[in-house]
Amino acid sequence: MALTKVRTGGITADAVDNTILKLDDSFAFTGTIGGTSTPAFQARRSSDFTFSDNTVTKVTGFTEDFDTDNNFASDTFTPTTAGKYCVTIAAGMQGVTNYDMYNGDIYLFKNGSQHIKVGHQGNASSRSHRYGLSQTVIVDMNGSSDYLTMHCYLNNVGTDDGKLVGESMSFSAFRVGT
Repeated sequence: MALTKVRTGGITADAVDNTILKLDDSFAFTGTIGGTSTPAFQARRSSDFTFSDNTVTKVTGFTEDFDTDNNFASDTFTPTTAGKYCVTIAAGMQGVTNYDMYNGDIYLFKNGSQHIKVGHQGNASSRSHRYGLSQTVIVDMNGSSDYLTMHCYLNNVGTDDGKLVGESMSFSAFRVGT
């Protein structure tokens, strides 16, 4: 039986014998709607993260908001369940003392190598003072040895260090399926 109309009051047939679902009735559903979204975690920093100019650097010092399966430790996510994961990295980036930046990037590393990069590119006459960077991606994880980390890079005017702004940094993931 195909449902063709949704109305309040229950499932009935209308004058031309179409089936109608009335929403004010209660219905028992069997089976699974959706799936599990765990393991999942979200971590943030409340203070700035300073790093050297022209150096790809692992972001450390995250504090967990939640970690459903204790898979986030030492600023690294190592899920113990295989599947596809929706992963988000985000940060606001700026120079520590010289706020003129040529370019800045944040990276998601998988197993110690760059998986994705999101960046902002300026030039000598059009520099920026702060870059807001974020990326969301689906990543296949094997549930045993695969791990994820967040990294950053900045090419500042001169050699001043860069920083990720504390209240803007986050790293999170949740399982979306197999």
